Amino acid sequence: MSRSAGQPGRAESVLQDAAADWQLSAGSVHVWRLPLSEAFAEELRPSLSPDELARADRFVFARDRVRFVAARGWLRRILAGYVDGGAAELRFSYGICGKPELASESARSGVAFNVSHSGDAALVAVASGFPVGVDLEAMRPDVDVNLVARSFFSPRECGELDSLPVADRRAAFYRCWVRKEAYLKGLGAGVSRGLQNFSVSLLPGQAPAVLEDTLAPDAPEKWFLFDLGTDDRFAAGLAIAGKPLILRCFGSAPAECF
Repeated sequence: MSRSAGQPGRAESVLQDAAADWQLSAGSVHVWRLPLSEAFAEELRPSLSPDELARADRFVFARDRVRFVAARGWLRRILAGYVDGGAAELRFSYGICGKPELASESARSGVAFNVSHSGDAALVAVASGFPVGVDLEAMRPDVDVNLVARSFFSPRECGELDSLPVADRRAAFYRCWVRKEAYLKGLGAGVSRGLQNFSVSLLPGQAPAVLEDTLAPDAPEKWFLFDLGTDDRFAAGLAIAGKPLILRCFGSAPAECF
């Protein structure tokens, strides 16, 4: 990964402290957990493209603008390490539903990635050999989980959620939500595909999994889901189109990610 001369900045120090070797062998998945502070946004902002900066300027609230800039800057800095290029030089293409991919020369690296941010944290998942999706959600206490579930969960998921004691439903709801979102993002699909067309596991003690997908019957065998431990403020999930040989975590809380 290219580095400027002199003392490393705060962002560079985070990457150095993570002790990543930037080697992504076939079948490997790396997950980064990263902070979205104003200081990091200011440091990483120069690496963003003009269209990313324009998008940032459209945010009404400064807090949202800061978090977007920091998340995009971290994404560029992380990917630059794997493709051995400059963060500002990376170019992206976008799928029908907006999923970003590396474009042009960088695409030849075979690196797949996905990013999610919520609150003051971001997750960046980087994979070699298969598509990947990641989702991070701040667990808000004011969300009516039963109401939202009836709008977006499958009948099977709603039934399982209703079967739980009330005290256990919020955690189960967010487990389900991040697993579903990570799976959709791995597919490169949006919510228009229909969140009610597939089911994931959500019961306590049940392994993360795609249980059924009416639009892709082979999904339970093809896709592997993982919960990513963060802290009691967040829920996070990872979806991989293939069984990973190596799964590693880096960033601000590496011991808590799995």
